[in-house]
Amino acid sequence: MPLVESLAILGEAYDAIATESTARAKRAESFRRRAPQIRRQLKIATHNADAPLSVIMPHIKLKQRTAMRLLVLFILGAVLGGAVAMLAMNAQQQRSAYPRGVMAVLQNDLGRLRDITKMQPCDVSKSSALLQRLRNATQEIEPALYPNAEVDSTFHRYAEKLRNTLDQSMAIPVSDCPALSKNVAAIGEHCDNCHREFR
Repeated sequence: MPLVESLAILGEAYDAIATESTARAKRAESFRRRAPQIRRQLKIATHNADAPLSVIMPHIKLKQRTAMRLLVLFILGAVLGGAVAMLAMNAQQQRSAYPRGVMAVLQNDLGRLRDITKMQPCDVSKSSALLQRLRNATQEIEPALYPNAEVDSTFHRYAEKLRNTLDQSMAIPVSDCPALSKNVAAIGEHCDNCHREFR
């Protein structure tokens, strides 16, 4: 083996030994610094065999307190977040209760009119009261859906068409089922056209 390679191998071996020696020295120094604390803990453990671990090793108690604080904060945050979410949902439901109520009345009365037209024989005498109630309910459509804003012009046009059809239906006495069916179909068509665009 050439002399240069031999010297290089010897140099690498020396560096490895020196690095290992330095690491051992650091570990020994760290243990030497911690030795008094370890002796105190062992002395406490010897004289207080029944003492809790947190007395023997105080840093464990500190970690437990930190974990408990974090757990309490997490639970408190979850409770507050749930309460805020419930308040927001309730506020949203209250804002939408009026529009849903108006639409429910319209849907119910229109459904009853359709039921009348399907009866054999149909009782057209009941249609006048339902048409009048539908007409009254249509006055609440815009205020319910646009309480604090300008009413959309297209939406207003659909609502006006519905009101005009109801006015015409009430102006002409319905004397038979086919005439009532025609009026009810026209009313339903106005509702469907509006729903297709705005629902």
